[in-house]
Amino acid sequence: MEIAWHPNSQQFSYVISEKGQPVLATIRIDEKKPVLKNLFRIDDVMGLDYSKDGRSIVFSGLNGGRSDLYIYRIIGNIQEPLWEDRFDDLYPRFTSDGSGIIFSSSRTDDTLRNDRENISFASDLDLFVYNLESEELVLKRVVSTPGVDDRYPTPLPNNEFVYLAEYPDGAQEVKWSWAD
Repeated sequence: MEIAWHPNSQQFSYVISEKGQPVLATIRIDEKKPVLKNLFRIDDVMGLDYSKDGRSIVFSGLNGGRSDLYIYRIIGNIQEPLWEDRFDDLYPRFTSDGSGIIFSSSRTDDTLRNDRENISFASDLDLFVYNLESEELVLKRVVSTPGVDDRYPTPLPNNEFVYLAEYPDGAQEVKWSWAD
């Protein structure tokens, strides 16, 4: 279970399953009782993170065996996919300035196609950034390492980030990089 802390450090959220339905649970430190909100049209949640202003949560939602990124807007209780395609998008985190989302993906390029076709592709995970301030749905590949899975990006100030690189032999190492 992954926990996402609100930026004010007075509450945190996580996802549980009730009768096969994912439910977002939020606990305020002073109340110690969870507030539960159902998440719809997804089977499970893998990774979540609060926005810098605490008004939104990004998460990787599993639907039909594929994972895509979703935004959950706390005010209004609105959940919407950022896109739906055949590639897996995992471990999303808001960038340190809040202007984008960095995540791992099995996509072959930075083009969003909004398709769910079963076309084979390499399953290596690379890191991408989605700019929330752009009018267009455009991704930017920030780490590309063939044969290596790049996971768990953690944003740092100044467009820098650390992440876990997992090699085919199972070896792992923490790496540092930046996005131009």
